[in-house]
Amino acid sequence: GSSTRSVFIGGGANVSPNPFYSVNTIDFITIATRGNAQDFGETDEVGYFKTGVSSSTRGVFTEGRIYNPSAGTGSVDIEYITIATKGDGIQFGDLVGGGRVSLCNAAMSPTRGIFAGGVASPVGDPTSFVNTIEYVTMATLGNSVDFGDLKKTGGGGRSNGNCSSNTRGVLNVGTQSPADGNVIEFITIASTGNAKNFGDLSGGQQMRGACSNQIRGLFAGGFVSPGSSNYVNTCERITIATTGSATDWGDPFETETGRAYNSGISDSHGGLS
Repeated sequence: GSSTRSVFIGGGANVSPNPFYSVNTIDFITIATRGNAQDFGETDEVGYFKTGVSSSTRGVFTEGRIYNPSAGTGSVDIEYITIATKGDGIQFGDLVGGGRVSLCNAAMSPTRGIFAGGVASPVGDPTSFVNTIEYVTMATLGNSVDFGDLKKTGGGGRSNGNCSSNTRGVLNVGTQSPADGNVIEFITIASTGNAKNFGDLSGGQQMRGACSNQIRGLFAGGFVSPGSSNYVNTCERITIATTGSATDWGDPFETETGRAYNSGISDSHGGLS
């Protein structure tokens, strides 16, 4: 998103006769105005579990997994949009580190977008997690560049929520093996190098949602293995410029037992100068 507009890209939908199908639609909302999402354009490739970063003007996103109608393929392509102007996604470059295709962690400054961890192809392989970090310069088209590695051992992990200020990215790297992750790591976006330990969330969960302003990051919802029906209704907060474990913020989903596979938006994130 930008300071005024938020964009939602791709995903999965119930399409008869298949129970699930990847889509290539792009929608947007004006954050300050209540109302339904509006059509923005289309992506070049269908996909779900996409990952996006943005500056104040441009959104850059991965293609994610393709489910059509069976999972197992993914794309390393990256596309971009101009957030203030409706239109289709345009080719940006390729992800080149570790073969990641979906469920990347992301962080961003006003100039640079970070993709960390994720799942490689074939996506059904439980050992296909990656621990590499790469970056793109959002104003310049081209392939990603090596940044470093996640601190997490055991082959890395998939996105479990991430947030950033102008200078620092904070990543919760979940994994399916051997257990859900509660460890938070951080990087300094303008430099390169391996991630460092930030602290812990209260417990190991998967598929949290997260968002941030320039000061505070929030991690909300998720589920506890072994089943995606074990939803949680908690939200925790961190102060991005410090290190330390997260503290309780409250319950985000009124009258519900919780949600997983969440996403979050903010009009004041790390990619806005």
